[in-house]
Amino acid sequence: MDELENDAYTESEIILENSKYLIVMANGPISAKYFGGDRFAGSNWGSVYRNGDLYFIIDKENRENSASLFIPNYGSMSIMDNDQNYLEFESLIEMFPSLESKLMTIINPFGTSTYRALKAIAMGIEPKDDYVLGQLDPMIYKLFFDKNKPEKSKITLTFRYDSEYFELFDLGDQGKYYLSAIFDPYGNGYDFVDWDDDYNWKEGYVLYDFNDENKQKVNDILKYIAPNLTMDGEIETNAKIAVAMDEFFPKISQDIYNEYNSETNNGKNAAQREEIKDELCDIFRPYGLMKLSCFYKYITTVRILIKLFERYGINMTLEEVLKELGHSIEVQDFYEYAYEVEAYEHFDGESFNRSVGYSLDKIIDELEDSDNFLNMAEFKEIVREINKKYVYTKRYAFPKDKTRWFEITTIDPKTNLLNIKTGCVSGGCNIKYTDKTLEDFYTLIYHPELFKDE
Repeated sequence: MDELENDAYTESEIILENSKYLIVMANGPISAKYFGGDRFAGSNWGSVYRNGDLYFIIDKENRENSASLFIPNYGSMSIMDNDQNYLEFESLIEMFPSLESKLMTIINPFGTSTYRALKAIAMGIEPKDDYVLGQLDPMIYKLFFDKNKPEKSKITLTFRYDSEYFELFDLGDQGKYYLSAIFDPYGNGYDFVDWDDDYNWKEGYVLYDFNDENKQKVNDILKYIAPNLTMDGEIETNAKIAVAMDEFFPKISQDIYNEYNSETNNGKNAAQREEIKDELCDIFRPYGLMKLSCFYKYITTVRILIKLFERYGINMTLEEVLKELGHSIEVQDFYEYAYEVEAYEHFDGESFNRSVGYSLDKIIDELEDSDNFLNMAEFKEIVREINKKYVYTKRYAFPKDKTRWFEITTIDPKTNLLNIKTGCVSGGCNIKYTDKTLEDFYTLIYHPELFKDE
């Protein structure tokens, strides 16, 4: 050993040496130059490399297959091959696979990549706290380190929002929006219903969800506005009742079917949430990720995560790895079949009937308020007479003149007058609106010539 070589070894610390490799830490400019060349000596040593730990990994059989590793006191680690090309740590491992465990003791594995941190834990290296892992990968929530079997250490993973979890699967943009809307804790869910659609009300279907108390209230109301009707469970009768309610109390009727639509929408959202949870909450269980809290917290082992990284990509983040896994799993297209979602099992009939009861009570109070009726007894008699023969807003031909038609739009309880609309079948005359007593109404349709000057 010559003097230069002797000085270089004296000024350095041998980390590992065998017949094939040498890992040495240079502690001065002589050793830096001897093991690494001129680029590590002189001013570079004084301005850069003295401010940290400088290592050389040397292939004794092929010095060209060597590398340097510099860990500064402040800042990020840098690695270069013999041609001064910068490398990632994983590339260094590929160059020296048999030195992996030793190199892991040199670097801070918790400042490189998630995969490398997991490998360090599996080797028995424990991070100083969970914050370190969380900084490295925000999906890591907590480590339960097992000193006896470190590769079986448990790790809990978290998702900040449900939408982050849904991003793991191939759902398409519409599918992701659909699921996010359904699980939005601050919204009303996905709009399954057309809020302007009153079909179920006008056809009488809504009345089937009235409880016995509210059915009795409807019958009490019908005594005033349609005494020929009573709730008998027939759909045709229900439709007529809905028409009568619309004629006399349009705003309150709208409140009732709006409430029905709201409870239907809530029920469909609840049904779809249940179905989605059944399929997606624990979908990763066959792959070793166990659900602690649906879409939020999961637990697995270090060994399982390492296998997943090695399967999909060691330079990925946990989110990227799980997205690769999630996209490999076939999941149902929930959005495509949204129209098939039923609400009946989750329809809150109790809440609906509370609201309906309140609305019907308002109608009854209004009916019983004499200020709203010119003459209650006369009004009821007019309603009874009209309901025996006619349907509101339906066109009828004049009995003696089939070229003309009339409609009864409503009966005004404050005047006891029928609101009548008339016109010609051919459209050859103007549509007219008029208010008539019951007697004048019959005179109008049987002897229209008496009103020709109106």
